[in-house]
Amino acid sequence: MRNAALAALLLMGIGSLTANTAVPDAAAQPRPRFVRADTLRGTNTPERRWWDATFYDLHVRVNVKDSTISGYNGISYRVLQPSQVMQIDLQQPMIVDSVLQDQQRVTMRRDTNTIFATLTSPQKTGDVKTVTVYYHGRPAAAKNPPWDGGFIWRKDKSGNAFVSTANQGIGASLWWPLKDLTADEVDSQRVAITVPDPMVNVSNGRLISTKKDGNGNTTFEYFVKEPINAYGISVNAGTYAPYSETYKGESGDLTMDFWPRAENLEVAKSQFAQAKTMMACFENWFGP
Repeated sequence: MRNAALAALLLMGIGSLTANTAVPDAAAQPRPRFVRADTLRGTNTPERRWWDATFYDLHVRVNVKDSTISGYNGISYRVLQPSQVMQIDLQQPMIVDSVLQDQQRVTMRRDTNTIFATLTSPQKTGDVKTVTVYYHGRPAAAKNPPWDGGFIWRKDKSGNAFVSTANQGIGASLWWPLKDLTADEVDSQRVAITVPDPMVNVSNGRLISTKKDGNGNTTFEYFVKEPINAYGISVNAGTYAPYSETYKGESGDLTMDFWPRAENLEVAKSQFAQAKTMMACFENWFGP
């Protein structure tokens, strides 16, 4: 009986302590402030709904000296229903220089992080057409990557420039113009990134060409032949020590290209050894 009474007193004490140290009412906590830019970014607006993005042809020049980029994106799309006003997303402070269709400039207006382009060519249901957006600027820098999105301008352990992107949360429109709506993935994409020599850029897909411009820059062209999330497209420009291996797949040999940074080569070879095991697992569960 005495033990039961002590237990009751102890529980009462704990309850009192809990009551005195309760978490403040959630209603009293500051809440995120949603603005028009959030609505335009997250909504399948009428200016998005009428067209289906099918292919992005992205070309970007990275200027390490002043932390700026410039380039263009050819946006190919299928017309789902006739309309003339298209929403294209590109976050400030990036600047859209022009929007072209059929080699003609179209009128545009900016609303926060969105460009509304008024097309003049007929947009007939089922047609596949392209608009090209030229742009430039200094993209927002990531304050605490990868948790805070943005461009990352750093140096590696050897003092070489290293440039990368982190934009899964903030969106691909942080640094390139597109239909920044997760519900609409293109069927394929080209990613051509130009960087100053001797930097090498690694992006998504297969490397299909490298071209020097004669002015100390090289363009690395990659191609993604399957649907891909736009926020996954990335820049990873630096100094690498690439190597390749061959995986004996169920349907034949597959080449595997690895791009570790030079100072991490030996550690990377040990870590990446598991890639073949992962490939075997994927083949087993999902097919060759």
